[in-house]
Amino acid sequence: MSPPTFEVTVPAGGLPSATSDLDVTLHRAAEHARPIRHPDVVTVRFGSDGSIVWARDHPPFVFPRLTATLWELLDGSVTLAELTTDIIEATGVGPETARRHVTSLALDLALNGLASGLDEVRSAWDALAPATDQRDYVESFEVVDGVKYLVTEFNLTKEESAAVSYGQASPLEMIPPTSCLGRKLQLDREAHLVRVPVGGRTNGVRTTDAEIAEWARRSTAVDRELERGPTVCYVTVDDAPGRPRRFGLYDEGGVLVASTVERDRIRDGISRLLLLHADLAPPPDHIELRVHALEKNGTVVLAPRSSLEQPRGMLRQLARHGISLIPAPRVYLDATSDHVAVPRADMTSLDDVTFDRFPVRGLWARGNRPEAELPMHEVALFARTSPGGDSDDRSSIVHAIRRLHGSVTVQREYRTTRSLPTLVGSIDAAFGTD
Repeated sequence: MSPPTFEVTVPAGGLPSATSDLDVTLHRAAEHARPIRHPDVVTVRFGSDGSIVWARDHPPFVFPRLTATLWELLDGSVTLAELTTDIIEATGVGPETARRHVTSLALDLALNGLASGLDEVRSAWDALAPATDQRDYVESFEVVDGVKYLVTEFNLTKEESAAVSYGQASPLEMIPPTSCLGRKLQLDREAHLVRVPVGGRTNGVRTTDAEIAEWARRSTAVDRELERGPTVCYVTVDDAPGRPRRFGLYDEGGVLVASTVERDRIRDGISRLLLLHADLAPPPDHIELRVHALEKNGTVVLAPRSSLEQPRGMLRQLARHGISLIPAPRVYLDATSDHVAVPRADMTSLDDVTFDRFPVRGLWARGNRPEAELPMHEVALFARTSPGGDSDDRSSIVHAIRRLHGSVTVQREYRTTRSLPTLVGSIDAAFGTD
């Protein structure tokens, strides 16, 4: 076949490769595949930069220019081996580099519900994964774009896997207690577990603070024994001598949503987290986003989830600048204006929901690679933890964030920036000036 028309600039060092040292079987399976784009996948083109593609029940992907072009050619008429040849002819990169790029793409497509026709790729990948029922874990460091990440790898037993699959436990409960994340959530300490009925199912609140546990029990008193359910809130206590007792509140994904010395803020945060599992009707013409909302003087700046935990002490430094994190796991973006509505309810009556409305002054995000970050990367960061429902919902989320991105102040920092004053100053700048 004749090569498609590519207008690409190959980055220094060649094409990116998401997967290294792939088994030769995986290469062969990918080369012979004839993938077909899944019809339910949402594709939003960002001009010549590339595309965001988003499959149901998976996070959105950013495809840079070359990958976005390949994506549009996946109609089942060509094999990935033929596309590999096209890449070599169009870009001049070596065969191994082109093959690894296409194999990585095939694996992303197979594992993230983006395309059909990749059963052999998925089977080859599954065959590479060891099968075990041993409960063990390994922690190691990986350096990505100059940033060191701690990686914890562990296996679930069959019983644990079944508990997660049937909604009796959350994946976070399976974290080894003595791992870094387990210690952060204080899974290695004795704690109270309060079962709370929300939205027709039982949810758990885990806390190492007896007073918070007693409040939760009184607020949700029921006259029957509740079945086991997943833990969706984790309350930690830092009671080091010589300083005020500080509470941390984490959601079911282990994301920090509050760090405070005030129990009332923790109580408010628990109620807001539980609302995530209630049958909540959003305000008309509003789109649900799972992002952080930082408040200052009645206005907010939105930030992607998990972007405020490092370095330690960021929330405390923000508080000194009059900026507080609203302990809510979701907000509703007005599709017609730059405002968000944040749900609130009292623990004693989670069905009685009110919405606090805030104008959005800015967006703040952290990326990995300064030379590679584009607006579509930032849009994907804000969309990646939002609920990926039907195609219309996913499309609406991407377009709404894209519109907001173009109308408010946008501040960007990078993982390599570790200075608290720099990061806090950047967030403060996203609020603009009155």
